[in-house]
Parts: sequence; structure tokens; C-alpha cells
Amino acid sequence: MQYSERFLMDIHPMMEEQVALEAEMRDMTRSRYFRTHEKAEEREDLSSTHAGRNLLDHIFDPTVTAVEAWVSRTKAAGAGRRPKALTMIEEFGDTRTLTYIFLRHLINCTLTLSTYQRMKSVRTTRAALVTAGAIHDELRMRYFETQRRPLLRRIVKDFDRRELPRRRRRELMIREFHKQQLEWQAEGWDMAHRLQLGLALIEIFAAATGLVEEVMIFERKNRTVRYLSFTEEMRKVISERMEESANLFTVYYPTVVPPRPWTNSALIGGGYYTDDVKPYRFVKGSKVNYLSELENTDLSQVISAVNALQETAWRVNPVMLEVLTEVFHRNMGVKGVPTADPVAVPPPPPGVDQDEEIKAAYMRDCYIVHDTNRRDISKRISLIRTISLAQRFAAYEAIYFPHDLDSRGRAYPKVPFLNPQGADYAKSLLEFARGKSIDTAEQEAYLAIAIANAWGQDKLPLQERVQWVEENEVMLQEVALDPLGDLRWLAADDPFMALRGALEWRGLCEAGPGYVSHMPIHFDATCSGLQHFSALLRDEEGGFYVNLTANPERQDIYAEVAAKATASLTEDGSLAAKVALEMGVTRALCKRPVMIVPYSGTFNACLDYVNDHYRELAEGGEVLPLSLKEIRTEITPLVAKHVWEAISSTVIKARAAMDWITSAAREVCKHTAAPIQWTTPDGFTVQQAKFKSEEKRVNTYFDGGRAGRKRYSLVIDTAKLDGRQMAQSLSPNFIHSMDACHMRASINRALALGDMSFAMIHDSFGVHAADMAVFARECIRPAFVEMYRGRDNLEKFRRELLVNIPGASGEELRPVPKPGSLDLEEVLGSEFFFS
Repeated sequence: MQYSERFLMDIHPMMEEQVALEAEMRDMTRSRYFRTHEKAEEREDLSSTHAGRNLLDHIFDPTVTAVEAWVSRTKAAGAGRRPKALTMIEEFGDTRTLTYIFLRHLINCTLTLSTYQRMKSVRTTRAALVTAGAIHDELRMRYFETQRRPLLRRIVKDFDRRELPRRRRRELMIREFHKQQLEWQAEGWDMAHRLQLGLALIEIFAAATGLVEEVMIFERKNRTVRYLSFTEEMRKVISERMEESANLFTVYYPTVVPPRPWTNSALIGGGYYTDDVKPYRFVKGSKVNYLSELENTDLSQVISAVNALQETAWRVNPVMLEVLTEVFHRNMGVKGVPTADPVAVPPPPPGVDQDEEIKAAYMRDCYIVHDTNRRDISKRISLIRTISLAQRFAAYEAIYFPHDLDSRGRAYPKVPFLNPQGADYAKSLLEFARGKSIDTAEQEAYLAIAIANAWGQDKLPLQERVQWVEENEVMLQEVALDPLGDLRWLAADDPFMALRGALEWRGLCEAGPGYVSHMPIHFDATCSGLQHFSALLRDEEGGFYVNLTANPERQDIYAEVAAKATASLTEDGSLAAKVALEMGVTRALCKRPVMIVPYSGTFNACLDYVNDHYRELAEGGEVLPLSLKEIRTEITPLVAKHVWEAISSTVIKARAAMDWITSAAREVCKHTAAPIQWTTPDGFTVQQAKFKSEEKRVNTYFDGGRAGRKRYSLVIDTAKLDGRQMAQSLSPNFIHSMDACHMRASINRALALGDMSFAMIHDSFGVHAADMAVFARECIRPAFVEMYRGRDNLEKFRRELLVNIPGASGEELRPVPKPGSLDLEEVLGSEFFFS
């Protein structure tokens, strides 16, 4: 429900300001929506916008039917010369894809959203050539696939990684054709023939839909030219639909009053207060029936935690805002921050025109610069929006971040860019609005630990982290006094949080005991996914390596896997193994392959991460003993194999649990079309349903979106579950639901103890330094143990899966893997469980 304006003004002294902000959000939402479409129209990419995609969905099936009918009629006519367009359509061989490409480019070059402009200046011949030319491009890519399939896969993967636009992909593919001594233009697809194909398709489309029209315009020398446009009526319909849709894509701001709390009986419309903000659902993307079920479930523990998150008051740190703004505008090249201006291409070195090696090296340098500039575009936009929001809200004493949940129960702030879950620079801009004094040596130590973590000292024992800060106290204070002159903080793992920590430590040193701290102190889990898997099956070995035991020494599963892989490569003794050992099988190389294991990571993903590691070393300036191509083909597969085997020997029971969940999902999907549901220990019902889509999809190399070979689909779900997708996603979704439950349980324990502020990022928990000792001891560790103490969560999950099998006897799913002997009570004494 929406409140009356008078009632709102009585709730909070800042409510009038909040109401004005929500009206501003509405105006910004509409402005951005229309501006996005206008810019897309200017660059002739309207088909990728919300309105363009809706139009494409609307006209796709009728046009496919019309093209197929035209082909059938023309072939049946028999006598006479076959139209060249018919031959070309048959040669392409895929009517759905051909029609999709045609419509996408017809919209791009013909449609205008302006109701005042009768038509764009688009000649019919140009529309025909543009649409048929795009069809020809796809035809040649498919030809290349038959001739050079492995090479094409590598090229497309590189295109995706670099996020190249269509135009650039096409340029590079034409160059690759020439390099492979292949002709780009297909025989029989010259300009005259492409014109025939395009004109035929336009005629078919116009007859079938009536949505385009031609007009004759007299130009110079009494020449009449045919021009094509979508009809005025059609443009009016699109304009009206855009007016209705503009409010769907809300630009969310922080609130300046505590967000409207969620309640068990109203799971739509929390956070904001007025009709200017479209109400959103407590669980994003959820169906109404599912929300109704949740409203009849006791969600008190879930809702209280989410409300506590969004009722935490924040403020913008003015020093960090000034530093970030200066770093950006000065192009200082800080890690994670794009430059304000594109990087300049280096000047050609002497001899570049005479020496092929010098030329090749220079071309590589130029490629790296161009590649960096392309990838920095989206990063630059994100940073600018973050700074803009911070400047907009810096004057407020307190701001708040409304939250919702994803389908697994993970909590997210609705505000993008500037929020407590943002990038390193975004997190450094925000601090708790309400400070708490640091009064004891223990509280001071927790602040020191967080600072050391940001400076890259998070592998040390806790006391050594404290010592590191004490030993570097002078350096920290010097950096804090002149952050734009003393740039030692740039070398830290998280440079902006490292600088933020230096500022806080300087404040503590100057004020002494009683210093009021506003900085959130984060402690992170040791590979949260493996912690939960180890707890599920009481895995003593896996639990040891992810710090579920009271071992006084910090364990590092990434370093353990690296050590095992190094040992096995040493035994291998091959030349490739020796090269791999020379480059080093490090913790950094193994971290990402280990992290993906709990989330249905595959060997192919491991292979990609290992190769990415070597590529990043080369891009960072490290000299490698072989070329990247040689490393990819000769070194990466061997290293990935040994890393994967090392992971499997370290987390044996976790692997068994993942395999069991995957096989159970496949079995359940054989018996039911209903979503799979399970309940977390705090009562949140998770629902997973991945339905098979109706086969109304096309595959293209250039025209399915920004990235590579894409599927375009009308996304019409059938009533049948997709067993493959369900099997792949069930294990990671189950584990994410458990780590989300742990976060909520920790918050609820803290609420029972007193008044705390919360900075939570899934498996990274933050509070004031004054609260961290109690929060870790009384909340984080006990909440985890309580989730598993006396419970067999995996067996409970099995019973919930059996509900989906009609008439199940219990034998349909094999028993869960046998648990080990890990004593979870040891978590209560583990300093490094979260640290």
C-alpha cells in the first residue's frame, strides 16, 4: 500500500526530502529510458533496446511464416526463371536465422521513434543492401566454421573476452579470411544479388505485416528515389508502449529515511514510500503464486535480517570522495579505476617499417592499448555514476540502502554503483553514519586486522597482522596526511580500502582511546562454499583446510592445492611440466579453480582460469618463457589437469556431495514438471525452476547481441523442466542458500545482543571495530554451528526432493554420501573461520 502524503510527513523529519527524491527517481528513470533509445537510434542499434526487442518479438513469427510461404509458393510455381532471392534463401538454409537477421537490421536502419519525423532518410536500396549484407556475413561465418572450427572457437572466445562490437568483429573476421586465403564474399552474393534478396524480403515483410511503407521522393535532376519507413501508425504504437514501459527500469537512489520495512504479509513494495517508484518484490523475479506461499510461511527470521541491513545508516566519506575524483581525473592508473581519458597509443619505435619483429612487437603494444580502452568504457561509466551518486548524497548525515533477495535468499542493495557491496573504490566512499568508540586494545586490534587485510597481509596470523600495522604506523600516517602525494597505498591489494584504513588509523593515533570510528570492519570466510560442503558431510580433511577446526595456524586451501599440484608436476618430469614449474604453480593460479568447485565448476572452467592467469601475467608485463599460443596449447592443459586432481584429492567429500546433488536433480526432473523447493534452516523457501524453452531460437555469430555466437529466443517456456540446467544449477544454488542463511542468522544473533550496524556481502561480514569481537565470537561462529548442529541438512534436502516424485517410496534417490567425523563444535574455537 502507498501512504498518504500527510501521514508520510509525520513519520520522519526528512520524509519531505525523501518524497522529493522519489519524484526525482521517477524523472531520472524516464529520462534515461528515452535517452538510451535515442542514442541507440543514432548509432543504428535500435533493435538491441527494450522497445526494439519488443518489436522484434512481435513481428518475428509472422515474418518467418511469410518467408516460408513465399519460398513454397515460388518453388511450386515451377515454370520460368527462379528468382535469385529464392536461390540465396535456400543456400542459407536456415529461414528462422535469416529472418531474424533481416528484421534486426531493418529495424536498425529504418525505424525512427520520432512521431514528428515522417521517415528517416533511408533509401529502400540501402535498407535492402544492409539487411542482405548482414545475412551474407552470417553465411560466411558458417562457412568458416566448417573449414576452421577450432580456430573460429578461439577467435569468438577472444571477441567475447574483449567485448568487441559487431563492426569490429566483422573487420577482424574479414582480415582472418584473407589470412587463411579464403574469399570473404561468397560466390553469387555480389551487390546486385544482395540487392535482389533484400528487396524481396522487404516486399514479403510489407505484405505480411503492413508495418512499412514506401514513398517516392523527387531528388535532383528530376530523379525519383524510393524511400522506406515504418508506418506512422506503427511508430505511434511503439511510442505509446514506451510511455507505458519507461517506469519499469527504475533508477534507484539511496533513501534519506529508514526504508519502508518488509513485512511477512506484504512482500511487494518495501523500501520506498510513494507511487513514483514502481513497487518491487521481496524476492526478485519471483512469481505471484510463490510470493503468496511465502506470505503464508513464517519468514520472521529472514525479514528481520533484511530490515536490519536496510536500516543501517551510512554516509559518504568526503576525503575518499575527493581522492577518488582526483585519481580519476588525473588518470593516475590506480588498480580497478579506469582513466578518465583513453590511453594514448605509443609512438612507433625506430625501424618499425624495416624490421618485421619490431613491427610485430609494436602492433602487439597497440593492440593492448586499444583492448584496454575498449574494456574501460563500461568501467568508466560505472565509476562516473558512482562518483555522481556520492556527490549527490554527500551532504546528508545519513543515507540508507533498500534491499531485496535473489531466489537463493542472498541479499542485495537496490541502488547500483554506490552501495556497500560495490567495488573497492565504492566501498571506501561509504562509512557507518553512526560511529562507535574504540575503547580497548582488543577493539583496536580488530581495526588493525582489517587494515592489514586491505594492504594484502591477510595470509598472516591475526596477531602478526596487528604487528604489521604497528610496525608500519608511520607509513600509514604519512599516507593519510598526503594521499595524492604519497602513493604507497597504490600497491595494496585493495588500494582504496587500504587508504581508508590509513585515514582511520591516523584518527585513532591522534585521538587515542575513545576515538569514534565509522569505518566498517570486514571479516571474510575461507572459501565459503567449501566450508558449507565440509559441514554438510562433516568432512574432516576439507574442513581442516577451510578452517572449520580449532587449529591455531591459519590454513590456506588455495596454497595447499598449489603445493599438491607442484609436487605432482615435479613427478611428471616432462619438458612442459618443467616450464610450468619455472613459471610457478602459485596460490593465485589455483585460487579461482578452487573457488568454483562448490558451484558446479568444471574442468573446462579450470582450464580457462589457468589460461587466464598466464594471459594476465603477460598483460602485466611479466616475461614468459613461451608465447601465449604455446602456453595455451602445451602448458595450460597439463597444469589444469594437475590442479584439478589436486583439488579433487583435497575436497573429496565436497565433490561427492556435489555429484549426489547433480544426479538427484536429474532424477527428480524425470518425474515432475514442478519447481524444486527446499527450506533453509531459518525458514526461507527456495524455489528453483529451469524450464525448457520452446525451440523458437536462432544462432548467429554477429547479430545475437554484443558477445559472440549468441542465441536469440522468444523465451517461451514449456511445462517441462530442463534437466541439464536443473542439474548444473542445483548444487551452487543450494550452497548459496546456505551461506545466505548463515548471514541472516548472524545478523539476528547480533540484533538480540544489542544495536549494531551491518555491512554484509554474502560471505564477507562487516560491523564496527568496537563490535567485531562480540560479533565473531557470539554471532558468526555460533550461527554456523547452529545451522548444522543436530541436523542432517543434506538428508533433509533429499526428503524435500522426494516430494517432487509422485508416489515416491524413498528408493528413487540414492542415499546421501556417508558423513565423516568432523566435529563442528571446533568452529567455535577457530580464529580463522572468518578473518
